[in-house]
Amino acid sequence: MTHALTYDTFPPHSSLRREVADGGIKITAAAEEPGPRARRLEKQRAALGGALLSAALLAAFVLAVASTYLAHRRYMGSWLFAMLVVAFVVFCAALFLLMWRAAYAARIERLERAMRQTTILVASPGRLLVETAGPFGQQSYDLCTRVGGPYRVTDFRLGSIERHNCLLIVLATGQLVRILPGRDDPELNWVARTLRGTVGL
Repeated sequence: MTHALTYDTFPPHSSLRREVADGGIKITAAAEEPGPRARRLEKQRAALGGALLSAALLAAFVLAVASTYLAHRRYMGSWLFAMLVVAFVVFCAALFLLMWRAAYAARIERLERAMRQTTILVASPGRLLVETAGPFGQQSYDLCTRVGGPYRVTDFRLGSIERHNCLLIVLATGQLVRILPGRDDPELNWVARTLRGTVGL
């Protein structure tokens, strides 16, 4: 039977699926579109990036026109000064919205690409099978936890791939296998804990 991971401390927004049988576990991350929560988080992160870029552009603009403004300030009436202030505020808001929209579009495009990666993990005591395919390539691994065994797993930890969160499978050779790109930290931490407990690390 397949279960959505909506219990214990796992976030209810997760779309990962698991199957438990014969002392092992199968975790499936199917290709999908980013959900509302992921899009909301990307929008918040894009707002920060848009604000920083807007501030940098505005600072450069102010420095460029400051000397001209100061030289002509005494010739401006109060009505002209008020109009300039209003125009500047509108310009600031429009610039921020433009930068925010551009940053969000770029971030969501990268996230959509990451979420098209399909990954299947089959873990049992002493063994881990990995199948993954999608924009980040197609790979297949048969890993173990036995000392001296080929492709021995030593740890699972969070990492990144192309500016996306992912889960790192650390091998005894120092090689890193990157899986589950685009998933958030609570999901990756749950998968890491589950795999450690199942394979026996």
